[in-house]
Amino acid sequence: MSLNEIVNNIGKKYNLWLFALTVDNQSILRLEEESYLTQSDVIRLDNVREIESNTNLKKFYATVTVGSSEADRDLEGVKTVDVYDSMSDFPYIAGMSTCQETWDITGECTGGTTLDILTTWVIDHNKIAAAIIDNDDDLDEDIFLIQYDKSTFKASSERLTEPLTGGPYIYNPELVNMRVLDRFRLQGNLTNNFIQNTDKFEIGTTNTSGPHTDDFQWEPVELDDDSSGPFFNDNNRWD
Repeated sequence: MSLNEIVNNIGKKYNLWLFALTVDNQSILRLEEESYLTQSDVIRLDNVREIESNTNLKKFYATVTVGSSEADRDLEGVKTVDVYDSMSDFPYIAGMSTCQETWDITGECTGGTTLDILTTWVIDHNKIAAAIIDNDDDLDEDIFLIQYDKSTFKASSERLTEPLTGGPYIYNPELVNMRVLDRFRLQGNLTNNFIQNTDKFEIGTTNTSGPHTDDFQWEPVELDDDSSGPFFNDNNRWD
């Protein structure tokens, strides 16, 4: 297991950033939430001239892909994939699962890119139950990420449907897609209607300049007559 794999699978679920810094002349690596990098005091500078600003157009995401590539989808309570006794009765609800999903980000314009926070480790309730309860040896080589209570060292579970005192529960409640998406800052609301439309445009480049009113010419100019003969062909040059 590489450091890159660890950072990708954990960082994408909790919006973590890996960076290097120097403390007491020692270089260290830190894995922190995004808020750690933005918690410094705000400095206000007035009347600063000739400021140049840049925008990373790739950050104007059009879609976001979330969930795990290792998940068994249970559609509306019907166990349709790899049926086994321990499979949860919790129905598939968009956003409330750990299955792979793609969501559109609403807005008038985007950069045409996708925020990829899809992971490969097993976090799905059904996969975990299959390994623990049904002894599914097909998962022996897989890596599992399991949320647990550090005071009891027991896996955390939660009921996400009403009534909360009954009904099916799932493991890894903090890793369901909606809770993962809430940890990321996106420029618009999310939808999974997947409606084809052509009323958006993609960001390209921008150029902003102030108007120069002194450069405009306000005198009327007579236009050439191109609506009556000989239509600029008085010497039969086009014959």
